Order: sequence, then structure tokens, then C-alpha cells
Amino acid sequence: MDFEEDYPSTSREQDCRLILESDRIWPPSVRSVNRVRFERALLTVLRRLPDDVFQLVESDVSFVVDEGKFHALNVPFSKMLPLKNYTGTINWRLDQIVIFNAAFQLSDEALVGLVAHEIAHSVEQQRDHNENEAAADALVLKWGFERELKALRDGAL
Repeated sequence: MDFEEDYPSTSREQDCRLILESDRIWPPSVRSVNRVRFERALLTVLRRLPDDVFQLVESDVSFVVDEGKFHALNVPFSKMLPLKNYTGTINWRLDQIVIFNAAFQLSDEALVGLVAHEIAHSVEQQRDHNENEAAADALVLKWGFERELKALRDGAL
């Protein structure tokens, strides 16, 4: 690819690329055939959406791509909201924990470990995926879920 293809000149195209490069598609930093196909499809849709719908997607929508090997994901969402009759803002945050069907193939003990691990992601929020996983595991161990985390790791795909 040449420089022109990497950095298109139109604003919509730049905004589309920013969405693809952001952490709005979960899990972040996972490259797979499914992920590449999804990004290609999403880019096609984003390019053709009406402006008002594109703005909604750009500001309020995130995506989860089921990679098959994941049992669950914690998808954080935060937004600054203006306060009514006040000039300040508040930061509103919601973490969505998505439990995939594959998780229910785990033992009950491993499922407890999985839920604890995903909740730990709401507390530990490292930018790097590997650091985030290690920090969440460390927190789960600190909370006393060593046996359940081991069962999760032993039962994971």
C-alpha cells in the first residue's frame, strides 16, 4: 500500500479508519480471519451510512467479534455527560461482560473463575492486552479465587 491508500483524504474515510484502529472492536489486538472479515464488512457499512447514523455509531457503538476461543469479554464503555443546569460534566462508565456459549462448557468451578476474572477487568484497566490479562489474574488471586482460576486455565481452549 502506498501513503495515499494508508491515509485517505476524505474526512469520512479518516473517521472510519479511526474506528477500526480504536479499542471499540473487542477483543482488542486480536488478529484473525474472522476479525479481518468483520473489519472489511464494517468499513463497507460505515462508508455508506447516512451522516446522522454514522455519528451515532462513531460516538456510542462498540463491537464484539466472537473469535470462538473466548469464553467471555469485559467491554468497557465510558462517556462524558453534561449535567443539567450545571456547566460541568460527569464521567459515566459501564462495563459490559459478554459471556459466550463456549463458557458453559466449563466446569462450575472454572465458570466462577471466569466471572471473577472478567469482573477484575473492570478494576484493572491496562492498555496492553497481555498486561491487562496478567493484572486481572493477579487481582483474582488476591481475591482468593486461586482454585477457580486454575480450573479456568486448565479448562480453557
